[in-house]
Amino acid sequence: MPKKINCPVCGGTIYQKLEIHTLKLQLPSPYTVVYCTNCNIIRLDPQPTQLEYVEHYSDSMYYSSQQYEQRANMKIPIFHARMNLIESFSEKAEGTRNILDLGCAGGHFLKVAKDRGWTPIGIEISPVLASYATRYVGCQIFSSMNDVANNLKITMDVIHSNHSLEHISNPYEIVKEAFFLLKPGGILVVEVPYEFGSWRDIIKLSLIRILGHLVASKFFSPPVDSLHHTYFYTPTTIQLLINKAGFIIEYLSTVNPAYYQTGLFSTTKRIGYRFFDTIASFINRGPVIVCVARKPYTCI
Repeated sequence: MPKKINCPVCGGTIYQKLEIHTLKLQLPSPYTVVYCTNCNIIRLDPQPTQLEYVEHYSDSMYYSSQQYEQRANMKIPIFHARMNLIESFSEKAEGTRNILDLGCAGGHFLKVAKDRGWTPIGIEISPVLASYATRYVGCQIFSSMNDVANNLKITMDVIHSNHSLEHISNPYEIVKEAFFLLKPGGILVVEVPYEFGSWRDIIKLSLIRILGHLVASKFFSPPVDSLHHTYFYTPTTIQLLINKAGFIIEYLSTVNPAYYQTGLFSTTKRIGYRFFDTIASFINRGPVIVCVARKPYTCI
């Protein structure tokens, strides 16, 4: 059974349903999209249980191996760009630096990090992808932060989370665990979708508000996808969450996402999106949020 929880950022218990957002996702009962009236963080309510998460991400139907491999390989240049960002903030040290990827999927980001001289470690809840990543990267893959802490007994230089935090029902606990796993001065790098707040979603929500449920049911996310994201962040709420865990924000921005479609139509669509995404990023309405935060060198 799904569960109700208090706000992970402020502990608030008063929330309000977002009717239009719920319509956009076509959520099955009893799920709705709500926001905390105290800190404004948006979440799915109630939250799926841990067992439901494991079952959901263990489903082989969630991953088409051929399509997954194709998409993952297209992301390699994006992962190199991400490593450029990480290396610009991470201090050089003697020996090999380590990097922990939260929600590492098939390990393609970790493989890029390994090829650049880093020691890769992954966390992945899906047994299918964890097994794939172990073979592909040749590194240790764990199922949770606790497993990493209990088995490795080391601290991390960098913890990276790429489109994982929005899938997690206990984001504050995860970010706090990341804080304790990092070395003093270590960095946390997070990317999440700017769902409901990007220029694209603002337009979609406006259309649903004007034209109603018919638009939502015909053009937007089908129910099979609606439970994948359990938190919906804004630049403000991701900053609140990460600051609460003890981090100092060093970089926070909305940016252009990567595009992986192929074909003439997709190429034309991609160019159009890129143009508007670039404009939207200047007003903080880009499709994804990227945050780089540092653990203080001196922690009380």
